[in-house]
Parts: sequence; C-alpha cells; structure tokens
Amino acid sequence: MKEKYDKALAILLKLGHGDDVFGLIRQHRLFDAVREKITELVHLDQENAIMLFMEHTSELPPELVVDRLSGKELFLYLDALRSHHYEESKKFHGHLVALYADYNKPKLLPFLR
Repeated sequence: MKEKYDKALAILLKLGHGDDVFGLIRQHRLFDAVREKITELVHLDQENAIMLFMEHTSELPPELVVDRLSGKELFLYLDALRSHHYEESKKFHGHLVALYADYNKPKLLPFLR
C-alpha cells in the first residue's frame, strides 16, 4: 500500500499540486520517499517544505536537509532551524555566518553576539 502512496506523491509533485503533496506526506508519513525529494519540495513550496522539515526533524534530520540544499534555500532552512530547534542548529552556525552575510546582513551582527 505504501508504494501506491509513494507513486501518488511522485505524480502530485510532478503536477505541482503543493497542498496535496504536503497533505499526503503528513497523512501517510511518507518521510522515506521524501528523503530523495527535498529539493523538489522546496522548489514546489518553500514555506510548506521548511515547515514540514521543522515539524519532522527526527524523520528528516537536519544533516540530510542541509546536504540537499544550497544558496538561499539553505539559508532559509538554517534560519528556521535556528529559530525552532536551536540546539540542533548549533553545528551549522559556521554555515549561517556566511549565509547571513550573503542573504540577510542585518541579522549577522546580532547572530555573532
């Protein structure tokens, strides 16, 4: 049965049906399937994807998400991780310094304090 949901997820992603994609992931806990689709989820709906990643850090560990993202998407994810899961974000603070410098200079100085 899970294979059917994985196929449905792939189809909905391809069609760009954001609300349906995130609802299906949450309802059927399709985190194994999502591990390989992190970038696609962020491209589909950045806000919903980051919220999903924040809600399910045990199923979608920060190391996995950080490994898959780059640039502004990585910045947005790590900034959210710092706000929601500060302890888990500590190992990425080095990345955040550079990302704040690139994408949000006003947050850099308060972050360094």
